[in-house]
Amino acid sequence: MTQSARIDALANAGQDFALYGSQMAVIRAALAERRDQAGAAAEAEISGRGPTGVPGAGPVSNAFRAAESKYAEAADLLDAALSKGEDHVARLGETITAMRTVQVDPDLSRAERSAKLKALTGTAIGEMRALLALDPARSITAAAGIVATGVPEPSRAPASSRARIAEIRGGMTAYAASLQAEAERIAALAPEIPEQTTLSPAERLIANMWRMPGLTMAALLLDLAAWITFGFRMAIYTALRAKMEEEKGEAGPQYILVDDLRRLKGILQAADETRREIEDLRPVARRGRPPLSATKKRARDLSADQEGGQ
Repeated sequence: MTQSARIDALANAGQDFALYGSQMAVIRAALAERRDQAGAAAEAEISGRGPTGVPGAGPVSNAFRAAESKYAEAADLLDAALSKGEDHVARLGETITAMRTVQVDPDLSRAERSAKLKALTGTAIGEMRALLALDPARSITAAAGIVATGVPEPSRAPASSRARIAEIRGGMTAYAASLQAEAERIAALAPEIPEQTTLSPAERLIANMWRMPGLTMAALLLDLAAWITFGFRMAIYTALRAKMEEEKGEAGPQYILVDDLRRLKGILQAADETRREIEDLRPVARRGRPPLSATKKRARDLSADQEGGQ
């Protein structure tokens, strides 16, 4: 995968995480609306325009105020999570922008560009992990738990007020159940953290080779000199094909510089001289008399016996 493709993949993953975190925004807005409705109902009840028709504060208006407080608490909980999520999304966007800037920076060497992109990739993935840790489903479940506590049961209230308070409590219980169902739905949408890819051996080789379009010629000359192993050559060829595809259409000189050829020639000559020096240092095999044949051995023993008899 090319550097541009990696950056695009991270940007797409970042959008998925941003969308995942924003799921809380809709729930938070709905909770804020219910908070406002409960507050308006309390004011209406106190003014005499509520369900009981009796002006002044009482058990029903107090129940509406308690419901307003519960909805507000749940909305504030999601507000805090959303604020943190927005910070992470903003930093993630800045990191992706920085990666695109580094990727086209002409003042960076290939090795410097790769190192900077790797560090920025780690930063981007860290922000995604932070967004995942916010866990919108868990936050919504917590908000549902707050709403589910309902409103307290009044110790002294007429039957009509008790019935109205029971309706308020029932509405909160039903809404808490719908929040829990929404949390379970969102939990299934959790995106996966992308893997932090590192340069392959072939890419590392390319990063340290000469920055010249004549890489093909260099690889062939090294091959002819038998200066590198088969696996190393295959790494060059594999990387070369990928690089040629990536840079297809880019303007650039399609030749190898004379200075590059001279440096390569010097390397090959030095390698050849070193090989010869090593061969010259090998010890010369010792020369001695060839072993006697069986016939010559018998003749030598017979001559020795005759000289002994004399």
